[in-house]
Amino acid sequence: DVGADQLHDDGITGSGVTIAVVDSGVYFDKYVKEMLGDHLEDQFIGQADFVGDGVCQSDKETSQHANYCWSNHKSSVDAYGHGSHVAGIIWNQFRDAATDVQMGIAPNADILSVRVLDEEGRGSYSDVIEGIQYVVENKDQFDVRVMNLSLSGEVLTPYFADPLNRAVERAWEAGIVVVVAAGNTDGSAESITSPGNDPYVITV
Repeated sequence: DVGADQLHDDGITGSGVTIAVVDSGVYFDKYVKEMLGDHLEDQFIGQADFVGDGVCQSDKETSQHANYCWSNHKSSVDAYGHGSHVAGIIWNQFRDAATDVQMGIAPNADILSVRVLDEEGRGSYSDVIEGIQYVVENKDQFDVRVMNLSLSGEVLTPYFADPLNRAVERAWEAGIVVVVAAGNTDGSAESITSPGNDPYVITV
């Protein structure tokens, strides 16, 4: 529907690119784990969780860091489901039964999950900014080329003064392509939310 299969035919599948999904986390159920097998372990880098002061809620397959909890594909969480939905659009490994077309936009990309939204899909500016800063600081370690933020905040200041916008601009300065949501409004004048109103990012 979006023409991604034409890029796949030309060998453009996201291979060699890590995409940071700054959202509500990424969760894999038993069925998906069984279906993806080694691909999941190879392509899911892990999840840095900044929600709730970044304190690990379980010691199973997690490790506590100064301001975030690190987990792998066995223990990553997404109580809200939005981040898993976004990651699935980007990274779906399954093929359409009728056409044999790969369903994901970039099925061979690696995914770094950065959890900044809670079980109700809400988050603070500080958690989101911490998550963005984490991606910037670890860009070279994880080969992050793209950062996706399908989240939004109310516009209360000029774009250049908004703390969230200043954070995504820092990611842009670091060489990361930043893709963000325009928000769930009607698309009229001044309806684009932060950080989608920043001219340095790609707003969808």
